[in-house]
Amino acid sequence: MKKKPTKIVESVMKQYPTPLGKKTYDEYAKELKEFNLSAEPKLKKVEFAMKDYDTFLSRIAEEDKVAKRDAKKVLQLAKDMQAFYTNVRKASFNASGIGKNADKQFEKDFKIARDLGLDLSPLQKKRREIQKAVSDVEKAAEIMQSKVKI
Repeated sequence: MKKKPTKIVESVMKQYPTPLGKKTYDEYAKELKEFNLSAEPKLKKVEFAMKDYDTFLSRIAEEDKVAKRDAKKVLQLAKDMQAFYTNVRKASFNASGIGKNADKQFEKDFKIARDLGLDLSPLQKKRREIQKAVSDVEKAAEIMQSKVKI
């Protein structure tokens, strides 16, 4: 078993050049200490800059949460708008069909009332009311289609 060199041997060795070059161990130790002292402020600056990036990341994470939350809301609104759009178009189509059926009925009733010599103005008034109601539903659908592009 080898013995460790004593402190005296270590101190003597520090005075001789290293195997790497002409400098002694003491000179290398001194240079290393000076390098570490000179590099320390730079390292602190780098560490401080890294903290800035952490701040940026946390702020971006907050914005990401907001964006994801609002994107979910927008997607739900888009689905709701699609449903409303479909309902309005369906209502317009149904109103148009009802109006056509009412016109067919009106033609039959108008012919019968005319043949019987009855007053035709109440029938004509109802026909205009039905046509206006159908027109209002169709206009609502047209306005929605022109304003909302889905």
